[in-house]
Amino acid sequence: MDAKTDTVKKRRKQIFVAAVKVIADKGFHNATIKEIAYEADLGKGTIYQYIKKKEDLVLLIAEEGVSLLSEKIEEVSASLDSPEQKLQRIIDIQLSLIQKHSMLAKTMAVEVEHIKTEDRARIEKIYVENFLKVIKDSIEDVLPGGCFAEEDAMILADILIAMCFLWSHSDFIQRHAGDIETYKRILSHLFLYGLTRKEKENGCG
Repeated sequence: MDAKTDTVKKRRKQIFVAAVKVIADKGFHNATIKEIAYEADLGKGTIYQYIKKKEDLVLLIAEEGVSLLSEKIEEVSASLDSPEQKLQRIIDIQLSLIQKHSMLAKTMAVEVEHIKTEDRARIEKIYVENFLKVIKDSIEDVLPGGCFAEEDAMILADILIAMCFLWSHSDFIQRHAGDIETYKRILSHLFLYGLTRKEKENGCG
Protein backbone atom coordinates (compact mmCIF):
# COMPACT_ATOMS: atom_id res chain seq x y z
CA MET A 1 0.00 0.00 0.00
CA ASP A 2 1.53 3.35 -1.08
CA ALA A 3 1.61 6.43 1.16
CA LYS A 4 -1.28 8.16 -0.62
CA THR A 5 -3.55 5.11 -0.36
CA ASP A 6 -2.59 4.70 3.29
CA THR A 7 -3.46 8.34 4.00
CA VAL A 8 -6.85 8.02 2.27
CA LYS A 9 -7.65 4.91 4.28
CA LYS A 10 -6.59 6.60 7.52
CA ARG A 11 -8.62 9.76 6.83
CA ARG A 12 -11.74 7.82 5.87
CA LYS A 13 -11.44 5.86 9.12
CA GLN A 14 -11.08 9.11 11.10
CA ILE A 15 -14.16 10.59 9.45
CA PHE A 16 -16.11 7.36 9.98
CA VAL A 17 -15.31 7.15 13.69
CA ALA A 18 -16.12 10.82 14.24
CA ALA A 19 -19.32 10.71 12.19
CA VAL A 20 -20.52 7.61 14.05
CA LYS A 21 -20.06 9.37 17.39
CA VAL A 22 -21.64 12.69 16.40
CA ILE A 23 -24.58 11.16 14.51
CA ALA A 24 -25.27 8.68 17.33
CA ASP A 25 -25.38 11.61 19.77
CA LYS A 26 -27.31 14.15 17.69
CA GLY A 27 -28.98 12.28 14.83
CA PHE A 28 -28.07 12.61 11.18
CA HIS A 29 -29.98 15.80 10.43
CA ASN A 30 -28.78 17.68 13.51
CA ALA A 31 -25.15 16.68 13.09
CA THR A 32 -22.94 19.17 11.24
CA ILE A 33 -19.79 18.73 9.20
CA LYS A 34 -18.11 21.23 11.51
CA GLU A 35 -18.85 19.03 14.54
CA ILE A 36 -17.67 15.91 12.73
CA ALA A 37 -14.47 17.66 11.61
CA TYR A 38 -13.81 18.79 15.19
CA GLU A 39 -14.39 15.28 16.54
CA ALA A 40 -12.08 13.85 13.86
CA ASP A 41 -9.43 16.50 14.59
CA LEU A 42 -9.54 17.51 10.93
CA GLY A 43 -10.39 20.71 9.11
CA LYS A 44 -13.72 21.05 7.31
CA GLY A 45 -11.77 21.37 4.07
CA THR A 46 -10.20 17.97 4.64
CA ILE A 47 -13.62 16.41 5.22
CA TYR A 48 -14.83 17.82 1.92
CA GLN A 49 -11.95 16.13 0.12
CA TYR A 50 -13.74 12.86 0.87
CA ILE A 51 -17.38 13.91 0.52
CA LYS A 52 -19.07 16.53 -1.66
CA LYS A 53 -21.99 17.10 0.69
CA LYS A 54 -23.25 15.91 4.05
CA GLU A 55 -25.51 13.25 2.49
CA ASP A 56 -22.39 11.53 1.13
CA LEU A 57 -21.56 10.56 4.72
CA VAL A 58 -24.23 7.86 4.46
CA LEU A 59 -22.23 6.11 1.74
CA LEU A 60 -18.93 6.57 3.56
CA ILE A 61 -20.34 5.23 6.85
CA ALA A 62 -21.93 2.26 5.11
CA GLU A 63 -18.74 1.38 3.25
CA GLU A 64 -16.49 1.73 6.29
CA GLY A 65 -18.99 -0.04 8.55
CA VAL A 66 -19.26 -3.04 6.22
CA SER A 67 -15.46 -3.10 5.92
CA LEU A 68 -15.08 -3.12 9.72
CA LEU A 69 -17.56 -5.96 10.16
CA SER A 70 -16.00 -7.90 7.29
CA GLU A 71 -12.53 -7.69 8.79
CA LYS A 72 -13.74 -8.99 12.13
CA ILE A 73 -15.71 -11.84 10.57
CA GLU A 74 -12.87 -12.82 8.24
CA GLU A 75 -10.65 -13.18 11.33
CA VAL A 76 -13.20 -15.62 12.73
CA SER A 77 -13.40 -17.50 9.42
CA ALA A 78 -9.61 -17.93 9.41
CA SER A 79 -9.57 -19.33 12.95
CA LEU A 80 -9.28 -23.02 13.85
CA ASP A 81 -12.65 -23.06 15.62
CA SER A 82 -15.31 -25.59 14.62
CA PRO A 83 -17.93 -24.41 12.08
CA GLU A 84 -20.49 -24.10 14.89
CA GLN A 85 -18.11 -22.05 17.04
CA LYS A 86 -17.34 -19.76 14.11
CA LEU A 87 -21.02 -19.13 13.43
CA GLN A 88 -21.61 -18.43 17.12
CA ARG A 89 -18.77 -15.90 17.15
CA ILE A 90 -20.12 -14.25 14.00
CA ILE A 91 -23.51 -13.78 15.70
CA ASP A 92 -21.76 -12.43 18.82
CA ILE A 93 -19.70 -9.91 16.81
CA GLN A 94 -22.67 -8.58 14.88
CA LEU A 95 -24.92 -8.20 17.91
CA SER A 96 -22.18 -6.60 20.02
CA LEU A 97 -21.48 -3.95 17.38
CA ILE A 98 -25.17 -3.36 16.71
CA GLN A 99 -25.86 -2.94 20.42
CA LYS A 100 -22.94 -0.52 20.73
CA HIS A 101 -24.18 1.53 17.76
CA SER A 102 -27.91 0.82 17.90
CA MET A 103 -29.00 4.42 17.32
CA LEU A 104 -26.64 4.74 14.37
CA ALA A 105 -27.92 1.46 12.86
CA LYS A 106 -31.49 2.70 13.14
CA THR A 107 -30.60 6.09 11.64
CA MET A 108 -28.61 4.61 8.78
CA ALA A 109 -31.43 2.25 7.81
CA VAL A 110 -33.62 5.30 7.23
CA GLU A 111 -31.00 7.47 5.53
CA VAL A 112 -29.87 4.79 3.06
CA GLU A 113 -33.37 4.85 1.59
CA HIS A 114 -32.93 8.52 0.68
CA ILE A 115 -29.59 8.41 -1.11
CA LYS A 116 -29.11 8.10 -4.86
CA THR A 117 -30.02 4.79 -6.50
CA GLU A 118 -26.46 4.29 -7.74
CA ASP A 119 -25.10 4.82 -4.22
CA ARG A 120 -27.55 2.26 -2.81
CA ALA A 121 -26.43 -0.15 -5.52
CA ARG A 122 -22.80 0.49 -4.54
CA ILE A 123 -23.57 -0.23 -0.88
CA GLU A 124 -25.41 -3.41 -1.83
CA LYS A 125 -22.48 -4.57 -3.97
CA ILE A 126 -20.02 -4.04 -1.10
CA TYR A 127 -22.43 -5.71 1.33
CA VAL A 128 -22.81 -8.79 -0.85
CA GLU A 129 -19.18 -9.19 -1.89
CA ASN A 130 -17.41 -8.24 1.34
CA PHE A 131 -19.84 -9.25 4.07
CA LEU A 132 -22.71 -11.48 3.01
CA LYS A 133 -20.51 -14.00 1.19
CA VAL A 134 -18.22 -14.43 4.21
CA ILE A 135 -21.20 -15.31 6.41
CA LYS A 136 -22.62 -17.51 3.65
CA ASP A 137 -19.39 -19.52 3.63
CA SER A 138 -19.61 -20.02 7.40
CA ILE A 139 -23.22 -21.15 7.16
CA GLU A 140 -22.34 -23.61 4.38
CA ASP A 141 -19.91 -25.28 6.75
CA VAL A 142 -22.65 -26.21 9.22
CA LEU A 143 -25.25 -27.30 6.65
CA PRO A 144 -24.17 -30.86 5.75
CA GLY A 145 -26.67 -33.40 7.07
CA GLY A 146 -29.26 -30.79 8.03
CA CYS A 147 -32.51 -29.65 6.42
CA PHE A 148 -31.01 -27.00 4.16
CA ALA A 149 -29.17 -27.35 0.87
CA GLU A 150 -25.94 -25.50 0.04
CA GLU A 151 -27.80 -23.21 -2.35
CA ASP A 152 -29.89 -21.97 0.61
CA ALA A 153 -26.80 -20.55 2.34
CA MET A 154 -26.90 -17.06 0.77
CA ILE A 155 -30.55 -16.54 1.75
CA LEU A 156 -29.89 -17.88 5.25
CA ALA A 157 -26.92 -15.53 5.62
CA ASP A 158 -29.06 -12.54 4.63
CA ILE A 159 -31.78 -13.62 7.08
CA LEU A 160 -29.22 -13.94 9.88
CA ILE A 161 -27.81 -10.46 9.24
CA ALA A 162 -31.33 -8.98 9.11
CA MET A 163 -32.26 -10.66 12.39
CA CYS A 164 -29.14 -9.26 14.04
CA PHE A 165 -29.99 -5.74 12.86
CA LEU A 166 -33.57 -6.24 14.00
CA TRP A 167 -32.32 -5.77 17.56
CA SER A 168 -31.72 -2.07 16.88
CA HIS A 169 -35.05 -1.54 15.07
CA SER A 170 -37.63 -3.47 17.08
CA ASP A 171 -38.80 -2.09 20.40
CA PHE A 172 -41.01 -5.17 20.68
CA ILE A 173 -38.05 -7.56 20.51
CA GLN A 174 -35.98 -5.49 22.94
CA ARG A 175 -38.89 -5.30 25.37
CA HIS A 176 -39.68 -9.03 25.28
CA ALA A 177 -36.11 -10.32 25.11
CA GLY A 178 -35.11 -8.06 27.98
CA ASP A 179 -31.42 -7.89 27.12
CA ILE A 180 -29.01 -8.55 24.28
CA GLU A 181 -27.71 -11.78 25.83
CA THR A 182 -31.19 -13.31 25.79
CA TYR A 183 -31.66 -12.32 22.17
CA LYS A 184 -28.21 -13.68 21.33
CA ARG A 185 -29.15 -17.02 22.91
CA ILE A 186 -32.44 -17.21 21.01
CA LEU A 187 -30.81 -16.31 17.71
CA SER A 188 -27.90 -18.69 18.25
CA HIS A 189 -30.18 -21.60 19.08
CA LEU A 190 -32.42 -20.83 16.11
CA PHE A 191 -29.52 -20.89 13.68
CA LEU A 192 -27.09 -23.38 15.19
CA TYR A 193 -29.65 -26.04 16.03
CA GLY A 194 -32.05 -25.16 13.24
CA LEU A 195 -29.35 -25.49 10.58
CA THR A 196 -27.90 -28.73 11.90
CA ARG A 197 -31.12 -30.66 12.69
CA LYS A 198 -31.59 -33.67 10.43
CA GLU A 199 -34.51 -33.84 8.03
CA LYS A 200 -35.97 -36.97 9.60
CA GLU A 201 -35.95 -35.31 13.04
CA ASN A 202 -38.17 -32.38 12.18
CA GLY A 203 -39.96 -33.26 8.99
CA CYS A 204 -38.15 -30.94 6.60
CA GLY A 205 -38.87 -31.65 3.00
